[in-house]
Amino acid sequence: INNENSNAVTMEDYIETIKLKTSVLFAAGAAGGALIGGADDAVADKIHEYAMNLGIAFQMFDDILGIYGDPSVTGKSAGNDIRKGKSTVMVCHARENIKDAEKLDRFMSVFGKIDATDEEIEIARNILKESGSYDYAIEMAEKYTKDSIACLDCLEDSEDKEFMRALAEYSMSRDV
Repeated sequence: INNENSNAVTMEDYIETIKLKTSVLFAAGAAGGALIGGADDAVADKIHEYAMNLGIAFQMFDDILGIYGDPSVTGKSAGNDIRKGKSTVMVCHARENIKDAEKLDRFMSVFGKIDATDEEIEIARNILKESGSYDYAIEMAEKYTKDSIACLDCLEDSEDKEFMRALAEYSMSRDV
């Protein structure tokens, strides 16, 4: 499952990839833990849903950080996802929604260009912001986080529930 160097990845493909690469790992551990802890199937299913949504939100924020994060904090060079041609929520949104052909061509000329200069990366980053793709990515990650937290409504108030809520909120609070 690889979303690098492909201009054909749709938003649907992107979400499905996250589910198969990230979310399923979160969900298996969370639902398994719930069952081992004595939860019934209905609660374990909600915990599974919680973790699937959390995995999607977490990966979206990670992708945002991969383009806009401070390298001294993230440990990743900002812009390398663009150089590698990694289709993220922002890239999929941009490809599907930028109507100005010249602007889209300018972005795509940098996307997947392994030797793109820092100046070219900055232009691509600006195009993602100007096109609304950055804001869209933040909104989608926040939506999945809220959906995740809503799944916890089936649980009685407890330290475990509070921890899971705090974990989901933390995924939204990482510095961009």
